[in-house]
Amino acid sequence: IRLRGACLVDLFHNFKESWNDSVGWFDGTVANKIEQAPPSIEELTRNGVPAQILRTWKKDGDFGIEAMYRKNLELLINEFIYVEDQYFRYPEFAEAILKRAAALKAGGSQKKIHVFVVTNLNTIKSNKQEQASRADMLKMLGREDLNVDQETWQKQQTDQEKLDAIKGAMEDAGVLVQIGILRTSGSETLMRSTGKQHYNPAMLYPLPTYEPYTVTRYEDIYIHSKLTIIDNAFYTLGSANWNLRSMRSDTELNIAVEDGQKAQEIREELWGYHLNGIEDTVWESEKRDGSPTKAEDWYKQWAEVMLDNDALYTGQQPRIANLFAYHEALDPEDKNWG
Repeated sequence: IRLRGACLVDLFHNFKESWNDSVGWFDGTVANKIEQAPPSIEELTRNGVPAQILRTWKKDGDFGIEAMYRKNLELLINEFIYVEDQYFRYPEFAEAILKRAAALKAGGSQKKIHVFVVTNLNTIKSNKQEQASRADMLKMLGREDLNVDQETWQKQQTDQEKLDAIKGAMEDAGVLVQIGILRTSGSETLMRSTGKQHYNPAMLYPLPTYEPYTVTRYEDIYIHSKLTIIDNAFYTLGSANWNLRSMRSDTELNIAVEDGQKAQEIREELWGYHLNGIEDTVWESEKRDGSPTKAEDWYKQWAEVMLDNDALYTGQQPRIANLFAYHEALDPEDKNWG
């Protein structure tokens, strides 16, 4: 995102503090420090949209990113939230979403909050604490069924009673959740033996005969994004993940923006990549006839695409889109997120 306006003052302030803090580690002099003051807000202000720079700066006790998330999750969501995040492991935010759903229900609303997530499988199996945080989030959001291996996942898809119970529990909580990962696939030509033999005149002994055949190779697409969009009205983008380190320990920087048009553009562009190859794109904000789509339409399409892709993946057939259902057997030990 290219930024203009008053938020540049805060960006400069963060850079100045970070730079000056860092150069002291190298030579201890003040010669390399930045002393120049940022431009005045008056000189930078133009017509635009509300935006705010936020950070995690443990040194000064600045946890603005976490505070921003808590406020918006508990007060802003009415229809959907989209999270594209490298980790997605912060149960406190799951609590905030459930709290918002309960408040809507108490106020007489019949709407459900639809949660769409694109994340990664765990890549470090030895990190039990982070796996425990993911397991807690799944359980809180009513998706403990995703904490399973491939064989169990496939069995669940044929158990309609089980599927109805999962959906019913989410309906009762007012939060309907789809969690996906991304994969790509391509064709690769390999050679296999036909079982026949042929004679090489130069060698005077039989040799095996091979023939080419085509297989589908899958590769996970590693998510490194840290993006959250709420109701096509608000988005936040930056370096902070949905995990304990980003909210409470590491030094992070995010921007929070109230811009419905840009939020919608970002979501539709990303989903265009994730759901590539799908002709009936009901996830776009408008159907071909110009009528608006709804979060429940997107929810159904995500479910259909992920289920179809899982069958293709199991059968080693080419995918229909990059979006696949998330599921993995986690090791929920050493719980320590509270």
